[in-house]
Amino acid sequence: MIKNQKIKIKVSNKTLKHYKSKNYKCKSRDIIEINIDDLPNQSTVKIIAICDICGEEIEIEYRKYINNFNNKNFFVCSNICAYEKTKLTKIENYNDKNFNNIEKRKNTCKEKYDNENYKNVEKREETNLKKYGVNTPSKNKKIKNKIKESYIKKYGVTHPMKNEKIKNKKLESSYINGIYNNNINKTLKTTKENLLENIKRYNVYPIDYKNKIYFLQCKNKDHIFESNFDLIYKRNNYNVEQCTICNPINVQNSDKEKQLTKFIKNNYNGKILTNKRNIIPPHELDIYLPDLNLAFEFNGLYWHNEINKPNKNYHQEKTNECKKLNIQLIHIWEDDWIYKTNIVKSMILNKIGKTLNKIYGRKTKIKEIYDNNIIREFLIDNHIQGFVGSKIKLGLFYEENLVSLMTFKRLDSNGNFELNRYCNKLNTIVVGGASKLFKYFKINYETKSITSFSNNSYSNGNLYLKLGFKINKILPPDYNYILNNKREHKFNFRNNRLKDPNLKNNLDKIYDAGKIKFIYP
Repeated sequence: MIKNQKIKIKVSNKTLKHYKSKNYKCKSRDIIEINIDDLPNQSTVKIIAICDICGEEIEIEYRKYINNFNNKNFFVCSNICAYEKTKLTKIENYNDKNFNNIEKRKNTCKEKYDNENYKNVEKREETNLKKYGVNTPSKNKKIKNKIKESYIKKYGVTHPMKNEKIKNKKLESSYINGIYNNNINKTLKTTKENLLENIKRYNVYPIDYKNKIYFLQCKNKDHIFESNFDLIYKRNNYNVEQCTICNPINVQNSDKEKQLTKFIKNNYNGKILTNKRNIIPPHELDIYLPDLNLAFEFNGLYWHNEINKPNKNYHQEKTNECKKLNIQLIHIWEDDWIYKTNIVKSMILNKIGKTLNKIYGRKTKIKEIYDNNIIREFLIDNHIQGFVGSKIKLGLFYEENLVSLMTFKRLDSNGNFELNRYCNKLNTIVVGGASKLFKYFKINYETKSITSFSNNSYSNGNLYLKLGFKINKILPPDYNYILNNKREHKFNFRNNRLKDPNLKNNLDKIYDAGKIKFIYP
């Protein structure tokens, strides 16, 4: 049920006629108090609803409440209560809360069809036989060929999974999808079961069962080292060398950090300082280029998660300490270095002034892009944060090739937008490209305000200041979860983390360096 029967709303041009028909005296942009029952059924206004099963209060859009309530005339708040509602529906329809038997379902549906003109499985099969000559359309050869032709036009292959990009994307995201199918529990369980199997590479000596301590022989040398179950489990998950002597707990200089240092040394001839603690003491700078006032921090997911860096403001504080000395600190995250190597390297080359291609914005042409596949491919290949949906997509084309992209998300119908992506093609600078795209947007679209966000890990926000934006707010660090040695957005775990204690106990948080919110004008 709904907690309060009155609510204040802002009248818009779209809803003005509706509220006048309900005898409210108002005009567009007025704020009026109405009965909640007088809201349009598709209203997105948020209300406070009370679950009819557990009594919990929840904020929800009115349209979602209506859809929820209209099913059996009562409202439920969560998956657990929704499950109870499903059981009641099954009992009401089939007299069985576990109605999963296919044959039983067919018979029940047949009875309903005979008695209540209910469309059942057999009726559907009869129709398909008459229309296609088979019991399901996908078995018809003409339809099969038509589907293949569509796939060939869209993906260049007879099935999407034969396309390498889609196949790789599917593989990368499969474990996230597994969460919603409860496969993650199996993954975590398998990891734990395989832990002892994995450390068989080391000679295991007598164990201190009371304190859960293992004594192992280093696989590279003859010495014995001491470790505990939790440390072994975490290091195994992050593919970190187990030996606490060869790889001490407080030493964080990894092979990947050495790869980053080598890449910078191969492309930059100026002075390079490494692992210095006298610049922003007591913190260490992994790589510092004093001639450019530029520093790089390599953030290994194992060493920089909440366990080893319990201060959630650590990365932001380090960034701010550098900023006080007019040093820009770039955070290179381990999973970005592994999975988005080309983008990270292109970004570094840009920062040190070694970008290969330079194009002047005046030589490019602006085009609005409507094909989302082009946008998706360009952002995945060239933007560190990947693809995001957008309403308006503006591209700069040089010799018919897309070299720069700026996208905007419409926040509401009042002219408020968000600039949610801007990037150039890898290893390319488009001089004046951002201002050219932004100017086009302002001229061709009516805007009230434009917001955007810069990520302190990669940017100091100077681009937005040049475009005329002003700093609106400094946002605190936010966190991701680490799964399979990769950062994943916390929204992917908002339900499962509460329901599944096993998942909750085995995922570590990792905090970023914060963000800056900009607003125009």
